[in-house]
Amino acid sequence: MEMINEKKRTLRKKIKDIKHDLSSDYVKLSSSQITNKIVKMESFKKAKIVMCYLSFDNEVDTSSLIKACQKLDKKIVVPIIIKNDNGTTYMEGSEIMDFENDLAPGVMGIWEPKVEFQRIINPSLIDFIVVPGLAFDIHGNRLGYGGGYYDYFLKRTSPDCAKVAITFSKQIVDLIPIENHDIPLKNILTEKGFIIIR
Repeated sequence: MEMINEKKRTLRKKIKDIKHDLSSDYVKLSSSQITNKIVKMESFKKAKIVMCYLSFDNEVDTSSLIKACQKLDKKIVVPIIIKNDNGTTYMEGSEIMDFENDLAPGVMGIWEPKVEFQRIINPSLIDFIVVPGLAFDIHGNRLGYGGGYYDYFLKRTSPDCAKVAITFSKQIVDLIPIENHDIPLKNILTEKGFIIIR
């Protein structure tokens, strides 16, 4: 277990360095290409409730995708981190209605709904989820930021929910060390297209 954790820590640092060095032009163009591919997906077109992360720290920019959802009158849900009485934290999805006034910096400086504007949606009602990550491999494995939030949340979604991880091609690696709680994904999309999962 400790060996896996050490490998994950090493890989996280490597990918964070790669992300840090991405040019703004690359991020902008690649994000646009990824958004264009998502909005053409049949599962996205059919979706009424879409959960999408709010991009942070050179992630794939989701602002255009969120605007597309607004134009298509889809209900938009974003992640929020909730703290239990014992100090532990977990993730829920909260519907957003007003992006100008509902949001404020939350955990790690990532934007999320203010407490008074949190409208938690049952995960089983979500039709389409855009999943972030630090790195992905050709087997569908995902390396997150270490909190395990998405692993826990995705287990609570409907089997019919489309789950699409989006990332830059520079963040695809050969193999990610995995643990029992890690959930592989069937759909990983980069600016170059979908990764063929082996």
